[in-house]
Amino acid sequence: WSATLSNESAGEDDATHLDGHFYVEECPDGYSLQKVSADVGELQQGCKECSSEQYILRPNEDSCQTCPPGLHCDGTRKVTYVEPNSTWETRGSIYNLTGCPEGFFVSPGADDPDATKQKCEPCDKGEECTSEVCTVCTACKPGHYKDDKGTR
Repeated sequence: WSATLSNESAGEDDATHLDGHFYVEECPDGYSLQKVSADVGELQQGCKECSSEQYILRPNEDSCQTCPPGLHCDGTRKVTYVEPNSTWETRGSIYNLTGCPEGFFVSPGADDPDATKQKCEPCDKGEECTSEVCTVCTACKPGHYKDDKGTR
């Protein structure tokens, strides 16, 4: 991999300490830009690789995020859905589960602040979930019954 380097100062406050040094401006996909102030007044930088259990949407702005159980991650922004017909959107630096196919519900809930736990769960036998963003399965309509989890 390669990073984009610059020999310009990292900012006005740091210009007196950092003139003449090289700075990491961009990291490749799958890496998080790390900036740490050193004890001697210099800025230490680098690109930290995200693990295959993580993803990163914006390498130069975000840190690596934990992959939720509803996604398969590879350390980059590319993900595949565990439940093929689920819907996900990006919110800032995270993927957020916004909908599951019929017969499944959003767990632990579409508005749960901990996106690292999100996945589509199948409704139990005799239950259904028919709304677009279903978070609670309900009993099947009178005269209807489902024999298996997650079926229509």
